[in-house]
Amino acid sequence: MTDSKFVKAVKGKKPLRLIIGGPSSSGKSYTALDFSKYLALRTGKPTAAIDTEHGRLSLYADRYAFDVLEVEPPFHPNRMVELIHLAEESGYGQMVIDSSTHFYAGIGGLLELVNDAAKTRFGGNQYAGWSVGTPIQNNMIDTILRSPMHIIFTIRAKQDYLEVEKNGRKGYEKKGMELVQRNDTEFDFDVALMMDMDNNALVSKGLGSVAPGTYFKHPSKEALETIMDAIEKDSTDVSDKERPV
Repeated sequence: MTDSKFVKAVKGKKPLRLIIGGPSSSGKSYTALDFSKYLALRTGKPTAAIDTEHGRLSLYADRYAFDVLEVEPPFHPNRMVELIHLAEESGYGQMVIDSSTHFYAGIGGLLELVNDAAKTRFGGNQYAGWSVGTPIQNNMIDTILRSPMHIIFTIRAKQDYLEVEKNGRKGYEKKGMELVQRNDTEFDFDVALMMDMDNNALVSKGLGSVAPGTYFKHPSKEALETIMDAIEKDSTDVSDKERPV
């Protein structure tokens, strides 16, 4: 018979799990590092960062203090798992993964693993290929959820150009339309933000007072504190989409 017992549930200070999505040049990396700056003040610990963008993250090294590890292909998701554990063991309090898209759609990433499995093991059946890819993805997500660190996950968004009117003149603006990541990924995170080309953020997945549709103009310290207050004080998990079955 087990010695386990039920205890009264108490709302504690859980680590942040945040997605920052958007098209190229929408400010994902900058916002992630800006948030990590204020998370570091909370944890009293340094920030670790994974850079898959050929050193692009280090362009902000004059503004933010962080330790970076530049990752080259292949981008097997198990590599991300290894690096998260390395950061934990090294005493970091928060981690920025920029960009996580490479571990999904990059060389050696999840999609390539699924495609290879479909071709070599299942006669080209992509659906069957996911029997190989899904456990790998689940292991990566489980590692993120169990980590004691705050984790910020930047994700590229598929882009489209929409007609806009500014100052009486019509033009076209690049918009982030869909995250380049497996469809249900955002449901495992506390909050998901979609950045626009003016470096503003719209909440697509949230909780408590930070509900879908919440808008942050140039998100910085105040936005992060609002998100952390929702995690530490509010309780209801909400999304603008239903969780897939």
